[in-house]
Amino acid sequence: MKTLIKSALIASSISAALLTSSAIAKDTARLEVKVEVKNLFSAEAGDPLDFGIIRVQGDAADVATMKIEADPTLTDPEIKNTGDAVINLISTGGAGTINITDAAPNTELTITVPAATTVDSVGNASFDLKDFEFYVVSGAQPNSEVTNNKFRVDANGAATLSVGATLSTKALSGTDTYGGGVYTSKVDIEIAY
Repeated sequence: MKTLIKSALIASSISAALLTSSAIAKDTARLEVKVEVKNLFSAEAGDPLDFGIIRVQGDAADVATMKIEADPTLTDPEIKNTGDAVINLISTGGAGTINITDAAPNTELTITVPAATTVDSVGNASFDLKDFEFYVVSGAQPNSEVTNNKFRVDANGAATLSVGATLSTKALSGTDTYGGGVYTSKVDIEIAY
C-alpha cells in the first residue's frame, strides 16, 4: 500500500511539474493592426463638350435644339428646328470626356449633374444646356451607356466617360440676338462612391 501511495505521489508530482513547466513555456506576440482609408480618387475633365461651329437664328416663341450624343461613334449631332428658331451646323464638334483614376477597383460610382445650365452669351442671348448623358469608353463595362447615372471602374480603378448633352436656344425678347463669337460655360459634374 505504501508503494502504491508513493507511486501516486510521484505521478502527482510529475504531473504538477509538467503543468507548471508548460505554463512557463509561453510568450505573447503583440500584433500590430493597420488599415489605411482612401476614399479619394481623381476625376479630371479631358476633351471639352464641343458643339462645333453653328449658325443660329433665335425666335421669341420657338426653340431650336442640337444634341451631341455621348456615344463617340455617333458623330452627327441631332438638330431640331421649330418655327423660326434655327440651328445650322457649319462644322462638327464632339463629345466631352472625363477620366477617372485611383478609385477602388471594380467599384460602382454615381454621377450627379445639374438639370440645366446656361452657356454664357457673347451678345444678349444665351443657350440652355441640359439632358446630359454618359457613355463608358473604358472601364469595367466598356462601350456601354451609363444607366441610372451609375457605372463601374475597372480592376485598376480607372474609367473614361464620354459626355453628351443638348444645347437649345432660348425664347428671345426685344433686341436679344445671338451674336458671333465663342460661347462658353463650365459644368460641375460630380462623381462619387
